[in-house]
Amino acid sequence: MAALLQQAQQQQAARVRARASARGGSGTTGGAGSGGLARVVMRSPHAAAWQCPHGGWINGAVRYTARRGRAAASPGAAPAVEDGSALEAAAAEFAAWYAARARDRPAELVPRRASGPAGGLRMVTLQPVVKGAPLLAVPRALLMSADTARASPTCGPLVEKADLDDWQALVLHLLCERANPASAWAPYMRLLESADVSHHPLLWGAGPRAWLAGSPMARVLEARHQQVERDAEALAAAGANELAIPGGGGGGGGGGADVRPPLVTRDSVAWAAATLLSRAFSLYLASEPDHSISPMDDFGSWSWDRAGADVLALVPWADLLQHSSEAGDASVLRYDVETETAFLCAHRDYGAGEEVCDSYGPGLSPSDTLLDYGFVDAGAANDRYDAAPADIARPRGPRNAALLAALDRLQGEGAMLPLGRSGPDGTGLTLLRASLAGDAELVRAGWRPRSAPGDVGLAARAMGRLSAPESRATEAALLDALAAYAAAAAAAYPTTLAEDEAEAAALEAEARAEGERSGGAAAAPPEARERHVRLQVLRALASEKLCLAGTAAAVARWRARLEGGAPLDEVYAELGEGSGDDDDE
Repeated sequence: MAALLQQAQQQQAARVRARASARGGSGTTGGAGSGGLARVVMRSPHAAAWQCPHGGWINGAVRYTARRGRAAASPGAAPAVEDGSALEAAAAEFAAWYAARARDRPAELVPRRASGPAGGLRMVTLQPVVKGAPLLAVPRALLMSADTARASPTCGPLVEKADLDDWQALVLHLLCERANPASAWAPYMRLLESADVSHHPLLWGAGPRAWLAGSPMARVLEARHQQVERDAEALAAAGANELAIPGGGGGGGGGGADVRPPLVTRDSVAWAAATLLSRAFSLYLASEPDHSISPMDDFGSWSWDRAGADVLALVPWADLLQHSSEAGDASVLRYDVETETAFLCAHRDYGAGEEVCDSYGPGLSPSDTLLDYGFVDAGAANDRYDAAPADIARPRGPRNAALLAALDRLQGEGAMLPLGRSGPDGTGLTLLRASLAGDAELVRAGWRPRSAPGDVGLAARAMGRLSAPESRATEAALLDALAAYAAAAAAAYPTTLAEDEAEAAALEAEARAEGERSGGAAAAPPEARERHVRLQVLRALASEKLCLAGTAAAVARWRARLEGGAPLDEVYAELGEGSGDDDDE
C-alpha cells in the first residue's frame, strides 16, 4: 500500500485541458481550477446527448460521466419502496465476492444501507483512516468496459461485427451480464438490480420531467431519451435479441420452448444508460504520455495528450462510495498502471464507523449532478447555467461565422457558454466578441479576409487577441445581447427564484418533521420519495436562476462602466481582462 500512497501523492493533478470552466477526472477535461475532475472528453456519435456540455468555447465533445451515484434497479419495474432486505442480502453477497477477488484491501470498508428517501447504499469504514491513505484498490480484472465487452464470448462477436461504439458496446455488455446468472459479475449484477433507481432523471415519468420546463436541463434530458431510442434500435437491428445468453437468461437464443423477454428494449437500454451515467468512471489505462503541445498554444495556453484515450468503465466496489462536495480532487478515482488497480484516497481523516466518500467531480454544478446522478448536494457551490452561444448572439457576418466554424473544428461542436453567479467568464466574453466583432476588429485580431473554417491555428490565435476588448460598439452590442438573453431565459421558467426557494424550504421542513416521526427509518414511503426528487429539482432550478440573476447584475455593472466612459480595459476589471485598445472601430 505504500506504493499506492506514493502514487496518489505524485498524481494529485490529473490532465486538464485549456478551458474556461469545470468538469473532468483523472485524465479528464476540466476548467480553471478544476484539475482532475471526474469527466472525460470522448469523440462519439452521442455528442449531443450524453453530455451536459459547458465550460467555455473550447468544449464540445462528449463527456461521459466518470463517477456514479446510487445503486440501480431493474428497468420498468422500479419499486415504489426499496426492498431493504433484498438490497442488504445482495450487498452482503457482493462484498464476499469482492473480498475473494481483491488483492489488496487498504481499508476495511463495508456497504451499509443508506437511510432517507434516496435509499441505496453507503460505504462505512470499520477502522480509522488517515487523510491521504488509500481507501480501496480495485483490480483491473474486475472492471467492465468496452474492452471486456469485445472480449466477451457472448456479445463480443456482435460488438465487432456491428462496429458498435464504446458506449453501445458497454450498454450491451451490461445487459448480457445482467441476463446471465452464471456471469463472472453475477453478484455485482444482482446488487444493481436490488435497489430503486427511479430517482434517476432518465427513468422519470412525465410528471418530474415537466418540472424542468424552461431549463436547459429539459433539452439535455430529451436528447438523452432520444439517444436511448436510437441505441435500442441500433442494438436490436444488430441482432442483440438473438444472442444466446448462457444460463437461459434474456435474449432470443439458447433454445428451449419458454418465451423469454427480449434482451434489448427501450426500458432495458434506459436502465443501462442510467447505470452508466450514475456509476461509470473515466480512467486512463495506458502508460505512456505524449507531451505534445496542442493548437491551444496559440490561445495563450497549452495542454498535453497522453498516448491513447480514457476508458469508460464500471468499477465494482468503488462505485458504492457516495459524493461529498468537500472531497475535491484529492478523492477522485485514479488508475495505477504498475499495480493495475483503480485506487482512491481519503480526503480527510475518518473514524471507525464513519461513512467514507469520494468526489464525483469538484466542478460539477447542481444541474450536472441532478441529470447524471439524480441528486443535488445542498452544499454545492458550483452554480452554472449552460447557454448556447448562438442563442445569445448569432454571427454578425460570414467572417464571424467562419471563425466560429473553425473553433468548432478545433474543439468539437456543441460548446455551451457557462453563466455563473458573476455572469460569463473571460472566455465566454471572447466567444461572444468573436460573434459580434466587425471586420476591422477581426483583421486586427489576425482573422484575415480569406480565412476559412479550416484555419484552426489562425482561429486560435485570433481568439487570443479577441480576449481583450477593442471596440466600444462591439462591447455595447455584446452587453445588450447578454442582457436580453438573461431576461428571456429567466422569463422562460414557469416559476420565480423566490417561489422555488419558498417551496424548497417547505419541503425540507416536511422532510425533517417526517424524519423525526419515523425515527430515521431507512424505508421511505412513495410520497417521501417524490418529495425528495422534487426537492432536488428545485435546488437545481434555483441554482440556474441565481446564475441568470447574477449575469443580469454583472451586465448592468459593465454597461454602466462602458456608458460612463471607463477605459475598455476597466469595463470587466473583476474578470482580470487584459488591456485593450480604447479606440472605436
